[in-house]
Amino acid sequence: MSKVEHTYIESIDTAARQMTQLLNAGLRVEGKRVLDLGCGTGTYARIIAEMGATSVVGVDCVLGNIKTACKLNSLSNVEFFCADIEDWAIRGTFDMIFMRGTSYYLEAGIGELISRFVGILPPGGELFITFMNSGKQALFINAIKRFAEHLPEILRPVFRNIFAALYYCMAYVMEGGKSEWRLIKGKMNTLFFPLKHFTSPEEARLALESGGFKIAGVYKGQGQNPDLSDEYGVWAVLR
Repeated sequence: MSKVEHTYIESIDTAARQMTQLLNAGLRVEGKRVLDLGCGTGTYARIIAEMGATSVVGVDCVLGNIKTACKLNSLSNVEFFCADIEDWAIRGTFDMIFMRGTSYYLEAGIGELISRFVGILPPGGELFITFMNSGKQALFINAIKRFAEHLPEILRPVFRNIFAALYYCMAYVMEGGKSEWRLIKGKMNTLFFPLKHFTSPEEARLALESGGFKIAGVYKGQGQNPDLSDEYGVWAVLR
């Protein structure tokens, strides 16, 4: 399965809602150098730059994502690179690492990720990262992903469209008609990629604190459709 098929354009409304939540909680990006790991098509990177970051570097392993990010970007202080963030030798330091919707797809566990973060951030550097809790929604979706992963190529488009329609109907009912078919259909490109890690909020807290971070906040409902997601975000500061 090609990584290019993992590409989809993130919802601007979702990104704006989540960044507003973080701003209201006290997170600030003004004057900071931000590294967006697993940047996708760059929606969050561009919003962070517009919020006043000095520079934003977005990295993603999917070439299709990076090509789209570059095409959509008009900001001179935002750069995008295609690289596998598990193998990429990151040069220099950043004031903040932003990693949304990525950690649970990586081979590396939370301990290995944190050790890498410590090598990139200076004392006082900030991290915002999302994890997937092992709730009913996440386990159900992952069971579907594991089934879909083994489907023949000829059946995958049909299965993707059927599941997209079911997901759209559930999201439409639960979220008062706010769901967008275009975005949900695009999100189904991740249907054939099972999640590799589940991390409870307590596990995340213990791992981050053991790695030298202080937890500044934990935020639920970080998915594109928060009522159907067990994804949550953690904001932490390196001591």
